[in-house]
Amino acid sequence: PCRVLVLDECSMIDTLLWRALLDALPESPHTKLILLGDPNQLESVGMGSVFREISRSSALSDACVHLEKSHRFGEKSAISKLSRSIEKNEASETIALLEASTDSTCANGLFWNESTSIDDVLKNLPPIIWDAMNSVAFADRITALAR
Repeated sequence: PCRVLVLDECSMIDTLLWRALLDALPESPHTKLILLGDPNQLESVGMGSVFREISRSSALSDACVHLEKSHRFGEKSAISKLSRSIEKNEASETIALLEASTDSTCANGLFWNESTSIDDVLKNLPPIIWDAMNSVAFADRITALAR
């Protein structure tokens, strides 16, 4: 039993998981379901993009809130520009941003690696990314990662 259920990363919920979720919710007019996620982010793990359909439904427009300010990165950052160009299906802008991101220092926040084999990808990782991955992989404990 619950009064409020909050689910994050809802873009990954497929049709079967959605059905199981609804079956598990208490049948009470007081139970609230809050779904969080980005319909343009991750695909569902199975068949059906339930969250994407819900967020685009005109029948539920009064119940949906679209947050526009990102607290992960600045609006003018390369990653922000890249995500907007992908969302708008601007292929030439997306390619231009990626092609401009071959600097191994990751100066603009992006790094485009044209390698297709995992060995080549790992060999070509910029030092800043390699160091961050190693600090996570070889940390003694989780609190050692807090900065």
